[in-house]
This record gives sequence, structure tokens and C-alpha cells, in this order.
Amino acid sequence: MSVWDLAEKAARLRLRAGGLARRAIEGPAGSIHVYDAEGSGPRPPVLLLHGIGSSATAYGKLMLGLLPRAARVLAPDLPGHGFSHPIAPPVDPEALAEQCVSIVDTLLDPLDPVVLVGTSMGGALALRYALARPARVAALVLCSPAGAPIEGDDLDALRAQFRVEALPDARAFVDRLFAGRPPARWLVSRAVRDRLRRPVVQTLLAGVGPESFLTPAEAARLDPPTLLLWGGRERVLPEGCLEWFARHLPDSARIERPAGWGHSAHLEHTAELVDRICAFVDRVGPAEGDPSAGESCPQAAGEAPSG
Repeated sequence: MSVWDLAEKAARLRLRAGGLARRAIEGPAGSIHVYDAEGSGPRPPVLLLHGIGSSATAYGKLMLGLLPRAARVLAPDLPGHGFSHPIAPPVDPEALAEQCVSIVDTLLDPLDPVVLVGTSMGGALALRYALARPARVAALVLCSPAGAPIEGDDLDALRAQFRVEALPDARAFVDRLFAGRPPARWLVSRAVRDRLRRPVVQTLLAGVGPESFLTPAEAARLDPPTLLLWGGRERVLPEGCLEWFARHLPDSARIERPAGWGHSAHLEHTAELVDRICAFVDRVGPAEGDPSAGESCPQAAGEAPSG
């Protein structure tokens, strides 16, 4: 059993002890593992989509932080990730996006719009869902999202980052994922190496092409209220992605650049991310009866103005 698998099992036990029930639903290619818990807050349900090579357990602290502030919290392991079954062929980003729409549809009450949160690849999948089902998304929160066009040398460099064979490669990747050095960096690096070497990760990355990215027309017709969070210390995705989103998202979209955040704010800045999600949801649709409703999002030094 790999280091990653052991870490997943340990995390799953901690989340279960924290009240996050797990269940399975039937996806396009088989069983999909989902964390699903009733919350005690007045805000709409929150559904979290993780990045490539990761899993829903990476959102563990974020889920626990959201439970007292939202009506429900859900986080699936995407096909081919975590404890879910493989992606149904073909294994490419477009097929994964289509399967993700089906999975989210299965999880959600059609009469209960959701706050959709996505990080990295999960951000791109959240964007695709919001375009396909705008009426089912109460708000969209994107953390260092993929989905903006990446071409040429930038795309080659991105693929190279995820090509992790030796431990020094894994440590270099971990250092890009985090704004600061994580505790037990050596153990995290081994777990990351195990995960990134899995065929699904490399197959998905190899399948990235022009059709994988949003077009300006798609970005412009994004309907749900949108918050894009891009850390001032983002080192995984190229800066040009943020510039593209700033140019092409609707004028109503809000862009924030927390100065000390990297690619993994859900792990390094969990409490502040919870506050930002809730403050944004309150701003676009106030939650009655919550003493924190209406609080403004804390403004971090170095933030860009709203987009």
C-alpha cells in the first residue's frame, strides 16, 4: 500500500469522527465515493471539487470549517481519484468534465442551488458545470482555477511539473504547491509522488489540448455570481491564466489576490478561505439568522481589485 493510500485512509477516519459521513453513488463508470454531511448553517449547500491527482480528503479541514456555516457540505472523489472507480473511456479532460456534470447532478437536489467551489482542475470542472447548469449554481468560488488557455512552452512546462519520478522532483512540486514549507514535507513529497505517478494523472495531462480550455465567449456568458481567488504566491499555473480570466470573465466577477496564498489555500489558509466563501455568498445572497452574515471578506495586502 502506498504512502498516499495510507494517508487517505487515516484522513477518512478523522473526517468520519468529525461528522462527515461517506457514501457511494453510481457514476458513469462505477462507484463514486462522496463525503456528505448535513450542516448547521443557513447558507446553501456547498459542493467542493478537487484538483488533478488529489482527492476529496484534501478538503477535510475546509469541510469541517463549513459545516457550522452551510446547510450541507459535499465533496466527491472525482473519477479515477481517491476511492472512486476509474474514468469511463475516453480518459481525457472533456470526458471527465461530462462525467462530472452527471455526478454533480446526481448529488444535488434540483430545487436547492449549490455553492460550487473548485481548486485547480476542480475549478475548471466547476466552470464547466456552471456553464451547463447555471440555474443550479447559487455562487461559484474558484481557487487558482485551471480552464484558461495554456499553449506552447507554458503547457509543456505545466506538464513537466507533474512528471514526478524521483523524490527531488516530488519535493520541488510540493514547494510549488505551497506558499510556505508544509509540515512533514518529506512525507508529503512521497505521497505526492505516489499520486502523480498514477496513469490517470499523466493520461489526463497528455490529453489537454485547445478543446480543453474555455473560449472567451464561454467565459463571458458565465451567469452565476463568481469569486476568483488567485494567491499572490501562485507557482503552479502561469500568471497568464489569471490575466485571461480578468479579461474575459463577466464584469460582475470578483477577483481577489491574497498576498500570502499559494496554490493550496484550502490546506494553508483554511479558516480565511471559509470566511471568504461565506462572505461572498452573503454578499450575493444574504443568509438570514447567521450572526456572521454580511461580514465583509478580510482584504489581504496585495489583492487585485474586483474583476
